[in-house]
Amino acid sequence: IRKEGIVCVQKFQNQSDEAKRLLDFFHDFIKKTIYQKINDPNKKKTHKSFYKFNISSLFNEKDLINLSNNSFINSNVEQYFGFKPYLREINVSVDYKGEHASPKFTQLFHRDGDDVKLLKVFMYLTDVDIDNGPFQYIAKSHIKPWKDENINTSNIFTATGKSGQIIFCDTNGLHR
Repeated sequence: IRKEGIVCVQKFQNQSDEAKRLLDFFHDFIKKTIYQKINDPNKKKTHKSFYKFNISSLFNEKDLINLSNNSFINSNVEQYFGFKPYLREINVSVDYKGEHASPKFTQLFHRDGDDVKLLKVFMYLTDVDIDNGPFQYIAKSHIKPWKDENINTSNIFTATGKSGQIIFCDTNGLHR
């Protein structure tokens, strides 16, 4: 993570009962009803509602917290920072092809300015390939995030993967 700003771990659900439980729940229940919720005409519209839908409340909160306390995740985050991390936010979202033909907001390369030290962990709930919007990161762009002059935009890392893959990412680097 320190060198490139991003690393992927395949089949994380094989290492974590919590991840397996969350994936099973998603595939057995949520996935069947998600598009009804996305297309609900009474849904409150926000600037991201054309391509992102928050489904955190549909999951068991204890399972989400237990996943965030996973020893593999926390030991890697602690090693990266050099100190014990704290949980700031848990967010489960479904990103989907929106009504707009061109990318909008967080679909464009950007940096998260939430904090000086920032590492996010993403877990794919479905298989993600090049055609359905994989997470992308410009490698090494996290090293000096306040200076963009030497960013190599040809060094884009595309995180395709199967359901259950996790991604550790320093989102001070450029990503979408």
